Amino acid sequence: MFLLYINDVTYIFSITCASRLYADDIKLYSVLDNPLDYSDLQSNLNKLEQWSDRWQLNISYKKCNVLCLSNQKKSPQIDLVLGDSMIPQVDSVRDLGVMMDNRLDYSLPATPNDFASLGCFRRMLQ
Repeated sequence: MFLLYINDVTYIFSITCASRLYADDIKLYSVLDNPLDYSDLQSNLNKLEQWSDRWQLNISYKKCNVLCLSNQKKSPQIDLVLGDSMIPQVDSVRDLGVMMDNRLDYSLPATPNDFASLGCFRRMLQ
């Protein structure tokens, strides 16, 4: 029943912003080439906030991060806001048991269960 409840969230975003759902987690992906792309991503975050308010679903702000994938030596600073606070930009993130950094390097899983998580993670990105 919960999946029916949240499935419409993916339809609120603009076509420049891809989204993926896994259980109660959502990931937004966007290519940021110019200032308009940044404002479009911020607009999509604002839509997510409005959607969560309308459906009375709380966003776990402590779990929100910005991970900028870049081939530059130093990732550009991306200032995005969700709710009343800035979303912290990180150099690496753990997702479904897999640690990934801003160069798309990820640490190999340690256990057979982690391999299942890695396969699920790869399917989510496709």
